[in-house]
Amino acid sequence: MATTVFDINGNPRVVDYGPYDEDADRREAVLEDWMQRLMERLVMPWYMPALQRVEREVRCARTGWVRRGEDTGETAGSE
Repeated sequence: MATTVFDINGNPRVVDYGPYDEDADRREAVLEDWMQRLMERLVMPWYMPALQRVEREVRCARTGWVRRGEDTGETAGSE
């Protein structure tokens, strides 16, 4: 299967990718599943708590609440 691609300068070039590969869809699905599991096991355990902490800080800043400890509900200036 030949197709025309363009380089960074806009120059066309014909590339032959060979015949259609029936296993390509299966390999793509396996790769997507592997990437999903990688995200769940490696990235999400540290990313989600950090994201929740940032969301909490933004919410506190918008409402004027100052966090002391873990969501105590104290306002700025309260003793």
